[in-house]
Amino acid sequence: MAGISRKYRLLRRSHAMWVSRRVWQPRLVFWAGAVSIGLISVLFALLADRAQAL
Repeated sequence: MAGISRKYRLLRRSHAMWVSRRVWQPRLVFWAGAVSIGLISVLFALLADRAQAL
């Protein structure tokens, strides 16, 4: 019985980590920054190509 109780406790802790805002907020900030830097670099490259074509 102790093994089952430990398993459920671990699953509850794992679920709490997946839905915890404290865990997801830094990841979300990191990924949002990475995506925005990627989009800005693509935009910069497109504008540079357009400037070279002038």
